[in-house]
Formats: sequence, C-alpha cells, structure tokens
Amino acid sequence: MKKSTKILTVILSALLLIASFGAAAVGALSYVNVNKLAASLEMISQTSETTKVSVKTVGEDLDELSAVVEDVKTKLSVGEDVAQENDVCIANDYWIRDTSAVSDAYKSGSSEGLDDRQKETLKMASDLLDKLIKKNMTSYDKEKAVYEWLTNNINSELGMLTVIPTSSESSDEPFGVLKYKSAVCVGYATTFRLLMQMLGMECMVVHDTSLTHSWDLVKLDDEWYHVDCYFDSDCAYRHFNLDDAAFEQDHDWNKDFFPKAKGKKYSYALQNAVQLDDICSLPELVMDKVKANESVFACILKDIGKDDEALAVYMVNRIEEIINSGSDEISFDHYWAEGEGQYTLCMFVTRISDTIEDVIDEETLETAEEALEKAFGDLYSPSDLYDDDHVLRVG
Repeated sequence: MKKSTKILTVILSALLLIASFGAAAVGALSYVNVNKLAASLEMISQTSETTKVSVKTVGEDLDELSAVVEDVKTKLSVGEDVAQENDVCIANDYWIRDTSAVSDAYKSGSSEGLDDRQKETLKMASDLLDKLIKKNMTSYDKEKAVYEWLTNNINSELGMLTVIPTSSESSDEPFGVLKYKSAVCVGYATTFRLLMQMLGMECMVVHDTSLTHSWDLVKLDDEWYHVDCYFDSDCAYRHFNLDDAAFEQDHDWNKDFFPKAKGKKYSYALQNAVQLDDICSLPELVMDKVKANESVFACILKDIGKDDEALAVYMVNRIEEIINSGSDEISFDHYWAEGEGQYTLCMFVTRISDTIEDVIDEETLETAEEALEKAFGDLYSPSDLYDDDHVLRVG
C-alpha cells in the first residue's frame, strides 16, 4: 500500500473516532498539530505519479497521526478514570485543560508565546486580581477573596443557561468564565486554579472517579485543602477548605493519585466553631444561626462520654430530619470532625429558591405577550412562566 493511501486510511480512522465520540473526540484531537500533516497531503496531491514523494517525511507524519489516534482511543475510554490532572473529559463534554501558560506569563511579566485567546484571558484575570488582592493579604486571605468572587459572581450553567451559545461554548475554561460570567464545574475549577497559580500558590484540579465533576485542591502552609466553588455557588463555604475526611462525605476521587488533604487550620467551619456545653441546647443554636442567615457553623463538644455521644448523634439527626421534611425553603446537613479529646459538629444550611433572578420588566413582558397573541390568535393563552414580580419560575 502506498504511503499516501496509508495516511488517508489513518485520517479516516480519526474521522470515525470523531463520529463515534462526538465533541469529546474533537476536543482530544484539538491538540494535534495538523499543519504538518496538511502540508504533506498537499504535497502528495500536487505531485504527479512520476514524481517521488519524500517517504521519510510522509512516514514520520503517518507515525505521528497514528500515535494521536491511539492516544484519543485511550483518553476516550468511556467510564474509565485516568490518573492525571489535565486532558480529562468531564460529563463527555467539558475538558480540564492546562492553564499554566497564562499563569506563567503573569508571573514572568511577558505574554510572549501566548495566542490571542490566552492574552485576553491573562488581561481579564490580571484585572480581576488587581481588584481583589490588597496589600498585606495572607495566602488564605487571597484564596478566600478569589473563592468569594467566583461563588458570588459566576452563574452555574444549569438548565436553561446551557442553551446560551456564547456562554456555553467556553464555560469550561477561564476565558469563557471571566468573559461571560457563566461556568460549569470545570470552568469554576480551572479558573480558581489559574488565579491561585497566578498568585504563586499551589493548586490542582481534581475530578471524581465517575468523570462527572471537578473541583480544586489548594495548598496553604504546606497542607492541602479541597475547594468546590461550583457546589458553593448555592451554599457559601460548604466545601471551602475541607480535608479528605470531610470532603469524601459527598465526593469521590482517586486518592492514590491526588495529594492527601489533611489541613484543618483554614477550614471555614472549624475556624468559626463555638463551644457547646449542653447538647440539648443544640436545637436553639441551629435556629439562631438559621434566623441570622448563616449557612456554615460548627460547635465543639469536649470530653463527652458514650451516652452524651449517642445523644449528640440522635439530636443532630433529628434536627436534620425536622428541617428537611418540614421546610421547602432551607435544607440542612452536617458532618463530624474528630480531634484530640473532642468532636466538632460542622453544620450547613442551604437556602432553596424556586426562582432564577431573571427579571423582565412589565412593559417588555406585555409587548412580548401582545406579539405572541397576535401571531397565534385562538391558540394563544396567558403564560404562567413568570410570577407576579415578573421573575422566571424554574420550579
């Protein structure tokens, strides 16, 4: 078989992979340097049958593309976890990409070698840090400032938001997150990592074993902590600076590959824990925190015996049962953190909203309805998509 025929065969195989795996395959193949391959094919197409093509050049390109196809096959193994940080596909659509070129450019003060998209990302990220970072901030202060900005200013791409092309197309990378203020979990994680690394802090993007979610590990004072900005866009500080024991309550990941998170010093819940001397005062404490609109709080129980321990477990489980079954406005969950001679009960309250703050003014809404009624005539009926305040209902 001629070399040119072999090349076309391999390319056909790559196209079949794209057809089989869709956008995920396109994402993986985007790393391929196709310029050399295209040049070789053009050289073949422009060469007559009597002219010799460089077998060495074509052979090298053939080997390169063959290796890429095999790499794509490996990376696109459905349902299989991979022991790596970058080049991981989440939910079959979103790719965790390396962002070190941008963070390195920030630290070096030179954008040489960046493409236009990376340069724009660098500009947006730099401007953001100029606003957030103040003089004499500690590493923790900087991390907290970035975390709070992401959880308060970026919209989670769920439901109707995923149909907005301008945001969805880039919602898994810092460029789209910073430009359109909308993100999927991968976008939150890679943007947080980028900003941390720009500030000179060690940070990694972690993915779960089912390849459906991603978050971050950040290093503070030589200890690692888990941070999930995506989850905390609904409940502030719920997954902010947790150790492995606390985080594995609702996350699963490759613990052999990613570093162990043992830090407790900068856990938001533990930092704000209060001493609880009477277990029966726990319900009052919880209700006081709920009324104060606090979402994360903790209490410390020292030197408790087995009877007190059993009562504490019963009490918090009953609180959780009562709130979650009796309220459609808040939900409650908790975990226990064990320390030297004490237990710390960390509690979390999530406010549930049945609306998205997507308000249409009355005049605009009436204009839209008039256009619909005029076009559809007898088929038209009033809408219940919006409430009396013209806020879009989602529940």
